[in-house]
Amino acid sequence: MNLSFSRLKTFRAKLFDLFKAEHAQSVSLDKVKGHMGSGFSEDEVFGAIDKMMEANQIMLADDVLFLI
Repeated sequence: MNLSFSRLKTFRAKLFDLFKAEHAQSVSLDKVKGHMGSGFSEDEVFGAIDKMMEANQIMLADDVLFLI
């Protein structure tokens, strides 16, 4: 999935808002998808997660996203 920089930036901001709102260092993948709503397709969500993992910002394990 080729995600534009602006879409990645929007995803990252919404994801960090979710981490803040949950007062947590980890959130379930289902919660992330729900938080993103219809604004992001499933392909975009996984594309953004892949890019953020490559940048060592988050880690995905057992359907849980961890903030690094």
